[in-house]
Amino acid sequence: MKLELILILSSILVFLYLLLVVSAGAFGRIRRERRELRLAIEGRAVEIPRFLLLGLVPAIAVSTTLSLLGIVIPLPIIAALIGITVLGAAVPSFYSPLIYGLAGGSGLLVSQVWPKTFTQAGPNDVLAFAILLACVMLFALVADLCAPYHSAPHIVRSHGRRRLQNRVRQLIFFPLVVPVPGTLLTAWPLMKLLSPEIHGVSFAVLPLVLGFGLRSFGSVRTKLHRRALLDGALLLAAVVVALLCSAAVITSTTGLLVLAAVAIVGLAALLLTPQQEQNALTDAPGGVRVIAVIPETPAAKMGLHAGDTILQCNGQDVPSPRAFYTATQHLGTFCRLRVRDQAGQFRLAETSIFTGAPHMLGVITFPEED
Repeated sequence: MKLELILILSSILVFLYLLLVVSAGAFGRIRRERRELRLAIEGRAVEIPRFLLLGLVPAIAVSTTLSLLGIVIPLPIIAALIGITVLGAAVPSFYSPLIYGLAGGSGLLVSQVWPKTFTQAGPNDVLAFAILLACVMLFALVADLCAPYHSAPHIVRSHGRRRLQNRVRQLIFFPLVVPVPGTLLTAWPLMKLLSPEIHGVSFAVLPLVLGFGLRSFGSVRTKLHRRALLDGALLLAAVVVALLCSAAVITSTTGLLVLAAVAIVGLAALLLTPQQEQNALTDAPGGVRVIAVIPETPAAKMGLHAGDTILQCNGQDVPSPRAFYTATQHLGTFCRLRVRDQAGQFRLAETSIFTGAPHMLGVITFPEED
């Protein structure tokens, strides 16, 4: 009973910690954009509601499924999952749910260090962890492909040139209510079939986190697709381990080590792959490079995108950000831009603009250098 209450208190503290991390990152991002770009591309802390809401429905679905199947998660792995969540959220700029693949091996270590408090995981425990991990990685993969995110541009100087690095950090709260060994509730029949040695069951709230944190000189979407492949590899490994454990083909220790090895390889692929700076956006000679477009502005209506180069504004050449800013002060109520995209194709983009604020086109460019 005491251990169960400790788990409940730990989950509450971890949630508050995660909310603090996400809030600090969101407001820090807004301040950084205003400092570096003179205007926040997204002036709202959109990361916070996305963190709180996006994972709730899938978490309820997974929690219900685990409970109906009678999947009892061993306490050493519960403790390892909570600890890994705290450590992973401490570096949100490089976050990946692949870290949960390490929980099984970490739980095994916990049970060996504190054998009086935690019993060592058996075959059914490893099966339960593999099923839980498969569910988590399935929704992690979906988040990589579908979750909304804000790409914050950051200007870095490399080899004498200014380059654009995109920074994305979107964590998603994924609170699972999972059955654990305990005495608060009577064991369900399905739980007795899966783990006949367990005579009681309780529930623990696992404050897990999905989402991603990354930095990219090129396409953010391409990097997210690579992350989805790595998450899919761990998902597949979890399914295979679950099948092999249910058939008693591999031992508990082997199953946990296989999952940890796949997670480590995936994390190494994410962290050690060098960034390709040659794909980064740089200053554009003879025009003004667009590095971001503020949503719901005339620039967004004109279909401007990051990477476009503005060559003319209402027939006037704009070879520099200063010239472009000067040209926007005399627009009237209509704006026509001559634009070159990254493929070298030219086009005209035009729209009416806000009355009384002709300079607020919503285009973010490289700042004028002093």
